[in-house]
Amino acid sequence: MRHLATLTLAGVLALAGCSEGLTTFSLPDAADRETAVGDGAGGDVTSAPDGDVDGDVEAPPDGEVDAAPDAPTDLDAAGDADAPDVVPDGAPDVAIPCSDDAPCVEAGTCRYGTCVAGACSFAAAVPGCLIDATCHPAGAEKPGDACQLCDPERSADAWVPMACDDDDACTGPDTCVEGTCEHPVLQCPEDGNPCTAATCDSASGCAQAPTAAVPCADPTVCVASGVCTDGVCVGPTPVEKCGDGVDNDCDGVTDGVPPDCSKLGQPCSFHADCNPEGVCAHHGLADKKLCSAPCAGADDCAEGEICTKLAGSAQIGYCEPAVGSKPDGQSCASSFDCASRSCIAGVCRSSCLHQDVCTSAGQSCALAGSAQHIAPVCRPPGSLTPVGQSCDPFGLGIAPDPATCSTGFCDELYDLDTRCSNLCRTRDDCGAGQKCDLVAVSQQTSTATTAFSAAVQGPFYSGAFACYTPKVPLGTRPDADVCTGDGDCASGHCIALVPDDATRYCTRFCTTDDQCAPSMICRMDSLLAISEWLTANGTADASKATLVRVCRFP
Repeated sequence: MRHLATLTLAGVLALAGCSEGLTTFSLPDAADRETAVGDGAGGDVTSAPDGDVDGDVEAPPDGEVDAAPDAPTDLDAAGDADAPDVVPDGAPDVAIPCSDDAPCVEAGTCRYGTCVAGACSFAAAVPGCLIDATCHPAGAEKPGDACQLCDPERSADAWVPMACDDDDACTGPDTCVEGTCEHPVLQCPEDGNPCTAATCDSASGCAQAPTAAVPCADPTVCVASGVCTDGVCVGPTPVEKCGDGVDNDCDGVTDGVPPDCSKLGQPCSFHADCNPEGVCAHHGLADKKLCSAPCAGADDCAEGEICTKLAGSAQIGYCEPAVGSKPDGQSCASSFDCASRSCIAGVCRSSCLHQDVCTSAGQSCALAGSAQHIAPVCRPPGSLTPVGQSCDPFGLGIAPDPATCSTGFCDELYDLDTRCSNLCRTRDDCGAGQKCDLVAVSQQTSTATTAFSAAVQGPFYSGAFACYTPKVPLGTRPDADVCTGDGDCASGHCIALVPDDATRYCTRFCTTDDQCAPSMICRMDSLLAISEWLTANGTADASKATLVRVCRFP
């Protein structure tokens, strides 16, 4: 006897939720096979003792009941008549017909089975993903984005990024590009050690492996020529190279300064023999020329030494052992009587290049000397006018007299504001708006003057520096800047500093490196006897030159 299949609302909804394949279904049990379809099926159908069926449908001669026209026997999820029947929940499972080219999908769960002998089997079903009410098998790509996949183990209801990590520490970053995982090889950086090489281990990543028996040079361990041993450059300590400006032997100081490289105390014939840190000067006690440390006062020298003004220079002093024994202020017949080696008007006086050197109360660093050698000394002011006060005894600005000043110098380029001013060695010794410049040159050259080098013989004349207010105001450009004139520079000096190069730079006179810009050093040079002050006073002379220390490039 043929039975009418029952299509339930639950079955229809289950199929509608997963349209990519077929589902399993259930048949009614024996007790339900002759049960009425229900009020909504178009009439009552009951069992009859004689095999007839009451109602509007008449049984055919063979005793079987045909399906009513308004209740089709077969209906799949898409509405076709070729899908297996769907029956109420709880009925026995019946295999779903299938073909090899159609997936077997379990409705509601999105489990994927296999097609075995024309029927779906879910004995070894694998999970899929239910995303946006659609079933997708594991490994399916997201439409339009091949780097997003269905991976039920990570998420059963959302797309997840393709897993590209290859667990190799020597590749990366591992990324997905258009559905393909890319694993670029990691470039391990070198560590700068000449005795190691960068390597990579798939488990631990980058490392530095020591190289063996390889020639090396490693300034960080002070080896110029060695051999790699256990990852370290091993070899002898380099020999000091004097004057190259490099700490070759790694003693913590630049070559030219440490004792093992110093020329100080060595005999000399020219100033160039004592470069870079010294000057060649006559030592009274030794009665010969020796390389000497430059100074601006006795405080710059070692104990038992004095600072003596260098013959032929404007603001260079040098350290030498004290010659005489008489202190400042005692009478003397010659400079050899004095510990300072300076006898002025029959009195021992300390040499100075700027005011700070004169430490005794009331003393001033004042111009002094002879026609051959200008040598400022510390002297008591007496009744002389101190620095900063007018040097015009009549107060009219028409007859300034430097002799009235305690320093022996009057800033008088501006006739209506003439004031006593300091001697100096660098711009820092002067007041606002003033420059430190050449204001005096000796009439004759001294026999004690030393030539700069065999090629630069001079002659060099003694001179003096002092602070004065230029008629062209000071500029704003810092030292080491290119300039075209003195008025460009904050120091008031625009000078060509590079041999065979006419380019001029802002700079300043100095006695030590720390008075210079970071890119410059304080070194000896020659300066023509020309300045704004000398020109205004009619004493400029291009045929004369004096030795100075000036900030210049290494």
